Amino acid sequence: MHPIGLVLTFLGYTTYCLKKFYYDFKFKINFKIILDLFYYGIILFVIFLIGYFTKLSPFDMSNLSSTNVYGNEDGLAFLFEGINNNLKMFISRGIKTVILLNPILFIFFILSFFIKKSDDYNILKIFTLILIFSYIFFIIPGGGGTIFAIGKRTWAILIINYLILSYIALITLSKSNIYIKYLKNFFLITLPFFVLINISYNIHPLQTITDYHNNYYDKKNIIRFKNLIDENINDKVYFYSSEKLFYFYLISGYIQNNFYFKYSYPDDAAIRDTKYIIVDNPITTLFRESSDIIIKDKSRFIYKNENANYEMIIYSKLNTKIKINNEPVMLNQGINRINFFKEVLDFNNIKTPIRIIGLVVSDNQNTNWPWFTNNKFDMVYEKKIRNQKVFFINSKKKITRTYNFNDMSNKILEIMPECKKEILSDLDSSIILLNNCD
Repeated sequence: MHPIGLVLTFLGYTTYCLKKFYYDFKFKINFKIILDLFYYGIILFVIFLIGYFTKLSPFDMSNLSSTNVYGNEDGLAFLFEGINNNLKMFISRGIKTVILLNPILFIFFILSFFIKKSDDYNILKIFTLILIFSYIFFIIPGGGGTIFAIGKRTWAILIINYLILSYIALITLSKSNIYIKYLKNFFLITLPFFVLINISYNIHPLQTITDYHNNYYDKKNIIRFKNLIDENINDKVYFYSSEKLFYFYLISGYIQNNFYFKYSYPDDAAIRDTKYIIVDNPITTLFRESSDIIIKDKSRFIYKNENANYEMIIYSKLNTKIKINNEPVMLNQGINRINFFKEVLDFNNIKTPIRIIGLVVSDNQNTNWPWFTNNKFDMVYEKKIRNQKVFFINSKKKITRTYNFNDMSNKILEIMPECKKEILSDLDSSIILLNNCD
C-alpha cells in the first residue's frame, strides 16, 4: 500500500477506536465493547508494524526502511525540522482558509467541540482532530515534496469537516442565544460576498493547473514496443521516469513484464542488467509544468539555426484549420508533418489542442527530435500570471522558453552514462532506450 494510504487507513481505525473508548466505554462497560477495543487495537498494531518495518525497496538498501527515519544520527534533528515545517505550512494554509471561508465560522468551529450532538457529529469531530494531528506529526524522508505530505492530499477533506462542524454549531447555538442568532443572520447576509471571493480566488490558478503534466503518449507505439519485449520474457525494463509515465505504461500492459521503477531504488548491477530504459522526454521536463510543447493561440516559434529548412511534426487532437504566418493550414487528426523554410512561425486561430512532437532538421535524422546536435529554438506565448487575485482581475505576460538540444541530450545519458544507449523511440512524452552495459 502507498504510505499515504497506509496512514489514512490508520487514521480511520484510530477514529473508530477513540469513538468507542470515549463515547461508549466512558458511559457503559460491557464485554462487547472490550472485545471491540481489543479487536481494533490488534488491527491498529498490525498496520503500525507493516508501516514501520516494511522496506521501501526490494534491493538491499536498509537505509530506506521507515525505522531509520528516526534511527540514524540525524533522526532527532530530522524529527524537529519535519514537525516545524509541517506546523508552519498548516498555520499558513489554516489562516488563509479561515479568512476566505469567513472568520465567523472559526469561532463556531472551536465551539463545536463543546456541543453534544449525534454519533456521526462526534465521529466527525474526532476524525478532524486526528487529521490535524497527522498534518503536523506525520513525517516522511525526502525533499520539499514530502513536507506537509498528508495535508497536501487531504486539505479538501479538512475544509469540508470544518464547514460542517462550524455551520451545525452556528445553527444549534443560534436557537438558544439571541446574539448568536444575529451573528448567524450576518453570516448569511455576507455569504454571497465570500462565495464570490472564493470563486475568484480559486479560478485564477486553473489555467496553470491545466498546463501542468499536459503530456501525450502514443498508445499504439507503446503496445508495439511491448510486443517486442514479450519476445524474450527475460528482458528487463527500467523506468527512470515520473510516476505519470510509469503508470501509463503499467496500464498499457507492462505490469506483466519484468521491470524496475526509479523509486524502487535498484542497485547498479540491476540497472546494468536492464535491456531497456524508459525516461521522460527532456522536452517535457525542461520546465516546471512538465508538459509537452503546446501551441496556443498567438504562439511564436523561432528557429535559431543557420539553415532554416526543417520539418515540424505536429499532433492535433481533431481535424482543424489554423493560420501560420497568416496563411491557412489544414491539420488532420493525429500526426501532421509540415516543411518550413522560415525562421519565425506565428500561430493563430488555435481552437483545439495542438502540440509539437518533433523537429526533423536533416535527412539522416532517424528520431523525432535532433538529439545530440547544437540545434535550438524558442517558443514565445502569452501566459496568465499565477497571481490569486480577487474580483476576477487577470493579467498576462509574454513568456519565452528556449529548447537547446545540446543541453537536453545530456539528460538522456545521465543514468549509467558509461553504458551505450540507442534511442528506439521518441514519438511522444517518453523516450525508449536500448541499454548495453557490456
